[in-house]
Amino acid sequence: PPAGCTVVGAQLSCAVGALAANASRILDIEGVVSAGGGSTLVHTADIAGGGGVGDGVAGNNVASAPMSVSPGTVLSLVKAKSVPDPVDRGQAFAFTLEPRYSGDYPTSAQIVDAMPANFCAVAPASFNTGGWSCTASSTCPAAGPTLTCMRSGTGSAGYQQSLGSISLPVQAVSNGSGVNNTATVSAPGASPANGTVATTVIDPISDFRANKSKSWPQAAVPVGQAFNYTLSSTNLGPSAFPATGVFTLTDSVPAGLQVNGITAPAGFTCASSGGGSFPQAGPVTLTCTSAGVAVPLNGTTPGIAVNVQATATGSTLTNSVCVATAGGPLDNA
Repeated sequence: PPAGCTVVGAQLSCAVGALAANASRILDIEGVVSAGGGSTLVHTADIAGGGGVGDGVAGNNVASAPMSVSPGTVLSLVKAKSVPDPVDRGQAFAFTLEPRYSGDYPTSAQIVDAMPANFCAVAPASFNTGGWSCTASSTCPAAGPTLTCMRSGTGSAGYQQSLGSISLPVQAVSNGSGVNNTATVSAPGASPANGTVATTVIDPISDFRANKSKSWPQAAVPVGQAFNYTLSSTNLGPSAFPATGVFTLTDSVPAGLQVNGITAPAGFTCASSGGGSFPQAGPVTLTCTSAGVAVPLNGTTPGIAVNVQATATGSTLTNSVCVATAGGPLDNA
């Protein structure tokens, strides 16, 4: 609205300010007509004085202007995607389209989405979504398809009315940074409107950090005092790690430490190079392997508790753990 004006619902209020005798102020107001073609709109405005000054002629405080509405439609289109950036190469997701109209209902509306070669359309080639009938020129593994969606039927005139939500299932097939994908909505007698979304496609990478902590609060641990080491791993991303993958935590227990037992959480199995009976005197190697454990970006695996105790005095014991993955995104860090 113009400076000094506010809109509440369908009412525009403006503070005109001080006006000298015979002075005037012009307010330019823009809007979108939501009425259908053939309608007549009557725009009425009124003015009221303030500041303790009386209005000697109240009969001229209201003015109206009729307006005939011609048939017409204004289209808009918002395009987004179902997952955040970056997208892993090989990852399936969906581009989403939100077409809208103001004015008359657009008959025979059409959306065309010519996708870049970084994406392919997931089968089937023909499908219905959000009241639209869509067809892909090709499906995976062929890259760079054109998707065409048609909508028929009738509707009422209005403002920013939804034409349904469209979901286009796709798969990322090649890497690219900020790849723009633009779709266009059109209808007879209306100007086309575009919607664009940028997508970055990367090689799947999950950088896992090995974590280790001990329950004893002090650096020095009394000989024979049992305490726990807790082993876990954090996925620093940028890709999520799927449940179909496997990661392994390997704990190298040095001489001078005795392993009393291992408590593995759900989804993990642990074994010791010293066999299945405890206690075991170090050095031994503990290996814990996941099964069906997914780790999202910045997610941390459940803790594995290793109960130990020192068996000798006067030495600093170094107990290290490392993590390795298989069957998931590459861990190159």
